[in-house]
Amino acid sequence: MFIDTPTFLNLSQAARLFGRSTRTIRRYVDNNQLRSLRPKKSKGVPHTFHIKDLYAYRFFKVRSYNKL
Repeated sequence: MFIDTPTFLNLSQAARLFGRSTRTIRRYVDNNQLRSLRPKKSKGVPHTFHIKDLYAYRFFKVRSYNKL
């Protein structure tokens, strides 16, 4: 049976997936522990997370990313 999983999640969905607060998820992003998709120097644009990055962080202990 195929389950339709979204490819991208917003900040609150990522927090719910981890069982953490949105502030904790933002802290992970600020410390480069979790990758988010967001235009640089953009204020008011929400963080978006690719589901594979969230799973890599949670299940495979990928804890840091190099900035491109």
